[in-house]
Amino acid sequence: TAGDVCSFRAAVQESNSRGGVQPIVLQTGALYRLTVAGAGEDASATGDLDVLDNTTITGNGSTLDAAGIDRAMYVAIAGGSFSIDHLTIRGGNPPGPAPNNIGAGMLTVGGVAITLDTVTVTGNTSGYAGGGLLTTNTGGVVLRSSTISNNSAVAGGGMASLSPLTVTDSVFSGNTGTQVGGGLLTQADASLTNVEFTGNSTDTGGAGIFHQSGMFTMVGGSVHDNAANGVGGGMALTDSASLTDVVVERNTAAFAGGICQVLGTLTMTRGRVADNHTTQTAGGLLLESNASLTDVVVEQNTGLDGAGAIVLLGTVSVTGGAWRNNTASRNGGGLVEWSGSVTMNGVSVTGNSAEMGGGLILTGAASVSNSTVSSNSASLRGGGVFLGGTDAISITGSTISGNTSPDAGAVFAAGSGPVTVTTSEISGNTSTGASGMGPVAVLSGSMTISRSTLAGNSGYLGGALLAIGAVTMDRSTVSGNSSAIAAVMVLASSGGTVTARDTTITANTGPGLWSNVNGAVTLRNSIVGANSSISCIGAVTSNGYNLASDGTCGLSQPTDLSNTAPNLGALANNGGPTRTHLPNAASPAVDTGDPACLATDQRGNTRPNGAACDRGAVER
Repeated sequence: TAGDVCSFRAAVQESNSRGGVQPIVLQTGALYRLTVAGAGEDASATGDLDVLDNTTITGNGSTLDAAGIDRAMYVAIAGGSFSIDHLTIRGGNPPGPAPNNIGAGMLTVGGVAITLDTVTVTGNTSGYAGGGLLTTNTGGVVLRSSTISNNSAVAGGGMASLSPLTVTDSVFSGNTGTQVGGGLLTQADASLTNVEFTGNSTDTGGAGIFHQSGMFTMVGGSVHDNAANGVGGGMALTDSASLTDVVVERNTAAFAGGICQVLGTLTMTRGRVADNHTTQTAGGLLLESNASLTDVVVEQNTGLDGAGAIVLLGTVSVTGGAWRNNTASRNGGGLVEWSGSVTMNGVSVTGNSAEMGGGLILTGAASVSNSTVSSNSASLRGGGVFLGGTDAISITGSTISGNTSPDAGAVFAAGSGPVTVTTSEISGNTSTGASGMGPVAVLSGSMTISRSTLAGNSGYLGGALLAIGAVTMDRSTVSGNSSAIAAVMVLASSGGTVTARDTTITANTGPGLWSNVNGAVTLRNSIVGANSSISCIGAVTSNGYNLASDGTCGLSQPTDLSNTAPNLGALANNGGPTRTHLPNAASPAVDTGDPACLATDQRGNTRPNGAACDRGAVER
């Protein structure tokens, strides 16, 4: 028409006929409603607008309303480019059975590269996939500063992307995918920066995001207040994903309130997983494949089991970050590892709660190093850590403190695999039960405690340690613990043994050692003395060079010293990774110890330091 002014439909038809990149400029703030019914043809004569050649559409804040007669726009271009800016697309509802009813707002095919800038796609409905958008074009889609809202489909309520996808500074909100992908479904590589997913929902999985295949990358942005009746209230991942500085919070699901990872490798750096809820398991994260989490905060999530996270399979590495104030109604307030392998380094696990394993439950291969497990609680047992399974578990350079439970306030070890505690401090934990197991309770398997300190703990069956399994101690200190029975209690009739070498048991409230069968405790070059009560209840086996304050331990070797005060300094930082009791200069332990003592003391200092080794854990 005169001045090249025409209807939106006519403009698309003209662009298709001319060839080359054609500009379409819409009137400012105008409403363009589709009124010519007739879905299924692809020449833009009826139904949706069919864009068949390279075009740029400048929307100027206008609206394309399909009015429910068909999808709003179909883009089928072999190559080149297509772009839209500042346009609202709404009211799409393509008729017919699947797959004809896909991509209600827009459907794209071909090899074209598509850019959507400052576009709003809202109120569209698909009976199959891609309520707002369904993209299959191999040239990729760029979505910038746009809003995808209140659309619905069976899969990919907001958008289903089978194309390489780049999204920046955009929002997916209020969309519904009745099966998967309430906000976004991806089946190709996707890169998102500063994108928000909120208020999306699904019946099955991935209310905010369902990533099915390809590499998914998200930097910044948030996934919050989404809801799934199945799994992955925030997101569900079945292929590899990288999340950096992403916040996942206040999402809900039956399983995995925040993130459900099933396949591929998940890499998460910084960011926050918080206030998510599940009616079943894994309030924050469910990890079923390999994952690496660095400096991530996991807090205030809730669920029946594994409020913070559950690890089911794969190898999981957690470095730095904090797991705090998560609450499980049953097992594992902070993290639960049922199988697979977990490595934790430099992690803070605090203020979590559960029936068992308030802080951590580890039942597969696990390594915890340079970490803090503190102020967690369990209403049954294992306030800090619950250990089980057949695989080896190690705790190194870590602090387990201020945890509480009726049984085993600090550590409950009930597996058959070996447990090693090295250069760590277990302090200030409480077993609150009137007849409860000591703060560290070894019910089965074996535990080796090396160069570590158990201090200031309290419990009935052992102020520091209850051994029903086999416990080996070397270069370690048991100090300031309180119990009416003993700091270290051994139930040998149940299979418990304690073998201690170069160890100091002193300054405890109550007896130092208690054994219900003679010979359950074996000592070498160790000190049991200056406790508030007698040194031992039940005889021990001496391998020589031991020192006791009285004669109750029945020390029998000529190199033993009974009825001898150890003359030790107070528990203090004397160097090394943990607090120790340094012998005073006049102590009878100095230079009278085992010539075959271990090469270093609890602090890691070389021994002997004088004419001979000292007795106990520390070399003066």
